[in-house]
Amino acid sequence: GTIALAWGGTPLGWNWTPAFVWSRFVRDFYGPIAQAQPHAGHKALVKLGKRGKSIKYITMNVDGLHQASGVPDQDVAEVHGSVRKFRCIKCGLPMETTTTGGSDGDEDNIQVKLPLDPYRQPRCKKAANGSSNSSSNRSSWSSQLLPFYQDSRTVCEGRCRPDVTLFTESLPQAEWNRAMSFVSDLRLGDVMVVYPAASIPSTAKRHRGVTLIEFNRDFPTPLSELADVCVPGNAAEQFPVFVQRLLERQQRKE
Repeated sequence: GTIALAWGGTPLGWNWTPAFVWSRFVRDFYGPIAQAQPHAGHKALVKLGKRGKSIKYITMNVDGLHQASGVPDQDVAEVHGSVRKFRCIKCGLPMETTTTGGSDGDEDNIQVKLPLDPYRQPRCKKAANGSSNSSSNRSSWSSQLLPFYQDSRTVCEGRCRPDVTLFTESLPQAEWNRAMSFVSDLRLGDVMVVYPAASIPSTAKRHRGVTLIEFNRDFPTPLSELADVCVPGNAAEQFPVFVQRLLERQQRKE
């Protein structure tokens, strides 16, 4: 299992054995994440955000639990991507998800059906110009004479993969840019121990003068010497306590 997951964490695995890697990804990696729910720490931070300024999140996690807890997508920079988003291995374009079953007649317009099927890897239905393969993208004569005609040359048909950063791949530029835009008002970053994402807290500390509070079960970490406050313990337990005390302090000042 470990070897299979490691192989699936590389572009080689997805390009050379896509069906095998997709199956293991859905069952062993995506499946448990899809079943996971935001813990008390996530919910506490959402509560804090509603009582004060908007909180911006920079995360290396790929589980999408911040959004699941109620955080707007535009307030989260997922610098390693998300397993809840997908793109085509071949053309690289996003593949939209749907929870509707769909009928045979609209199969061409469906990208990724949820829940995922470990034995059926979705295929990209994007046309060569990046739009979906609708009748408007086909030649007029073929649409009129052959209603069910599909010009396979205009359809990508690449296999689906999660929109996450695999080993040897660069971080998604759009998410990195969003993270950098958050640095001036950095509120929360989680599991920042892998570079280059691990450089974000130190950049915010040294160049913006933010207060750096580290919550971690294991101390010390590479960031501990830089942190203003280190709080040992599980985030699901410590965040609610921290938020409650912070809100009580704000209430006393009002």
